[in-house]
Amino acid sequence: VSALVASGLPTQSFSFHGFLPPKQGARRGVLASLQTSPGSLVFYCPPHSLRAVLADMVAMLGSERRVVVARELTKLHEEL
Repeated sequence: VSALVASGLPTQSFSFHGFLPPKQGARRGVLASLQTSPGSLVFYCPPHSLRAVLADMVAMLGSERRVVVARELTKLHEEL
């Protein structure tokens, strides 16, 4: 929730989905099921998968959807 509040994305409606599946097909299936979800979507993502996850998000959710990547929230090296 800290990342969502700091992101500037809408906070009145959001859903948290944890980690997406590691395999591309399963990950795209989950993202496809969220295409019409209203509000902001919140995910966890391991750093080594970030590029692939972002590429799948663009492919499945569209390039018009805004994305914010945050790391180390509430810690010394916090970044948005």
